[in-house]
Parts: sequence; structure tokens; C-alpha cells
Amino acid sequence: MKRIAVMLSGSGSTYAAIATAVAEGRIADAEIVRVISSKAQAQGVQRAKANGHPVTVVDVKDPQHHQAIDRRLLEDEVDLVVMAGYMHLWKLHPDLEGRVINVHPSLIPAFSGQGMYGMRVHRSVIEKGVKFSGCTVHLVDPEYDNGRILDQRIVPVECSDSADTLAAKVQAVEKSLLVNVIHRWETYR
Repeated sequence: MKRIAVMLSGSGSTYAAIATAVAEGRIADAEIVRVISSKAQAQGVQRAKANGHPVTVVDVKDPQHHQAIDRRLLEDEVDLVVMAGYMHLWKLHPDLEGRVINVHPSLIPAFSGQGMYGMRVHRSVIEKGVKFSGCTVHLVDPEYDNGRILDQRIVPVECSDSADTLAAKVQAVEKSLLVNVIHRWETYR
């Protein structure tokens, strides 16, 4: 059984997609053993509690929050950590390397790196006039959006697209991409 932790900072919509996929068996032999949030009032915290998943809230202003996350995940003996909208840099413990993934709203290496997240990515894509965007699931390492790419999905960028419409198109495919990578996790090891 895969022991999964999900890290979030906001609404928890990606967490919810993962939790639903686990409950429906689309992510086989898996259980969510921990949800970690950077905000106590995040809607994702309420969603996790409603699903009966243990929640840990970390204070990212505390210089020791990296170690607190590491300690919690190592104690929970997680097999996979999914960063699902966790909006802070986390300096993961070496024992967790190769077991942490992130979904990014662009085709890495384009529109990635420090400061490139959320609507900033989609506005930049529209401003540049590129014809394709998408999302990437990658391993997490000490640098922003730098780890090995595991899978990507492409979406066309139409002349009529705004940052909002592009964001909706990317979000429509990123959850299914992430669920697929989690389901097939062992093939990426």
C-alpha cells in the first residue's frame, strides 16, 4: 500500500482530486496518511478533515518549519509526497529525495523557476504569444521546478485565450495528469 502525503496552501482542489481517485481505486493500493498545509484556514484543511485525513499545519515563518515537515513525513513513513499547490519552498530531507513530486502549470523548462507560479505563468504565456502550454509533473529537488520531469500534458493556446481561460484549460488536465503519475508511481522509480 502506497502511503501518500499531500502538501497544500489553498483550496485543496488538487488534494480533493487525489482523495477521490484513491477512494475510487483509480490510484490503486494507496492511502493518504497526511495532509500538510501552510495555512490553518485553507479550504484544503477543511476538506482533509472532512475526509478523515490527519492534518498538520506548519508556520512557514518559523525557521525550523523545514525540519518539522521532514520529521512528520519521516515519522509517517510516507512513500510519496505530492506538492499540490503548496506555495512555499521546502528544503526536503535527503531521505525524502526521489519521493516528492510537484505539478507545475507550464511545460517545464518554459515559464518555470522562482516567482513563476499560478496566474503569473499563464499571463507570461499569453504575453509571449506561445502556441502551446500545459502542465508538468516533476520530482522536487532543492531548486524551483528543476527536478526530473516525469510527465507532461499539452494544451493549445488560442488567440482568444486570456490568462484566465488558459488557466482553466491547464487546470482541466493537470489533476488527471497528477493522478495518473501517482497511480503509476512505481514505474518512475
